Amino acid sequence: MPNAAVCRVLLVDDEPAIRDLLSGLLEAEGFEAEQAEDGLDGLAKLRERLPNVIISDLEMPRMSGVEFLAVVRRRFPQIPVFVHSGVPPDDFPEIRPNVWFQKGATHFSDLLEAVHDWTRKPPIFTAAPQSAPAPLRTRRDGAGFFVLTCTECLRTFKLRNDPEIKTVERTAYCVYCQAELRYLIESSKPS
Repeated sequence: MPNAAVCRVLLVDDEPAIRDLLSGLLEAEGFEAEQAEDGLDGLAKLRERLPNVIISDLEMPRMSGVEFLAVVRRRFPQIPVFVHSGVPPDDFPEIRPNVWFQKGATHFSDLLEAVHDWTRKPPIFTAAPQSAPAPLRTRRDGAGFFVLTCTECLRTFKLRNDPEIKTVERTAYCVYCQAELRYLIESSKPS
């Protein structure tokens, strides 16, 4: 049995009863379990500290598990991903789960055994990624907006251009996940 005390599992599910049940089972096995109520909350938890394993539902409000796991696969491909859902992941090739469990038909001993199996190797990382990314680049569109793609949740949103602000480098917060984004205006003239 691995030293589970150092292994952290992130549970992402919009059902508090499921999160509490899985947390209790994992903690009884010596794992550290952290809960997130949906994909956006999961991304916020990833900013704090990366887990050894992620267990996620697919159907959730605000940011679905499919969206969340697509971001995880793109940004953190080394983290093992378990899907615990009533929806089979076959229709979503972008999430490529390592393990899939049918919600409502899962023997929790199988899930715990899988977590043990995937955490036998020493973790590749233990801290949240430290990054000071270069500012995003953007241009004004013809309607007086800037279009940004969040580096955290990978969603695109528009910001209204404030002509009173003359600085070329600016800071905005993602309207979805509240990540702080620095961006540069490539041209001071509207396109």
